[in-house]
Amino acid sequence: MRPFQILIVEDDDILSRALKAMLMGMSFRNIDQAGNGFDALKMLISNQYDLIFLDNQMPEMSGLELLRRCKSGSILNWTTVVMITGGADSATINAIRSEELKVDEFIVKPIDFRLLSGKVDRLLRGKNSPVQRLVELESLPDDVQQGSFLSIANQTSGDTATISLFGFFLNDDRNLVKGMPEQIAAMPEEAIVLDLSNVLMIDEVGIGVLLLTNSVAAMAGKRLSMIVDDRTIGKRLAGLGLTRIIPTVDKSSDARPGHSPPAPALA
Repeated sequence: MRPFQILIVEDDDILSRALKAMLMGMSFRNIDQAGNGFDALKMLISNQYDLIFLDNQMPEMSGLELLRRCKSGSILNWTTVVMITGGADSATINAIRSEELKVDEFIVKPIDFRLLSGKVDRLLRGKNSPVQRLVELESLPDDVQQGSFLSIANQTSGDTATISLFGFFLNDDRNLVKGMPEQIAAMPEEAIVLDLSNVLMIDEVGIGVLLLTNSVAAMAGKRLSMIVDDRTIGKRLAGLGLTRIIPTVDKSSDARPGHSPPAPALA
């Protein structure tokens, strides 16, 4: 058995099963399947994959959109991506190349499985498995609350509380984080640190939650700051100007909570 972890993201059930049969014929056994991009996102955060087959033309979230969401994080940095496209899907290929989205190989339908099996052998030759992901949920503390995408852990030291977020910070997390501003305002600590260094992706809803949390904390007389890491979402938050609103410590520079006191939060 070949120990690689493989994910097939394909809404066509017949093609998905055919891909799995091909891989099993090549002695791969650790094969997961997702029928749409949203399910694939959940699986990407909780599993380690060496190879992903990604169909572009899927309902709700296309393969191209999935790649765009992954670009702001490091979720695919150690993963080989094979994009499955239609015969006339040159616009998608051009978009992927122009936006520097991670794709190692393009496969055009109808698929030549004999040719594809040779490409899989070439792509994985000499590669170690499993890959080491930046965030491994299995290694998180026991008190971590795990949601569909986002996990939260709290730690208090003196008058400072550090709230660590793991995974994604997307629209799907609104039920998990909707009470976060009020909860932070009610905390007894004067300084609140949001550790976002292990958040792989963030969207507009997540940005809105952070801005609201900052305002509520300021009204409650608390000092809010963030820890980020340029390997994950740090550059995106800086590009959006959020780091000018909420004081930030860069964890990639070996900064840690408490090394420098958080500056007052701005409403």
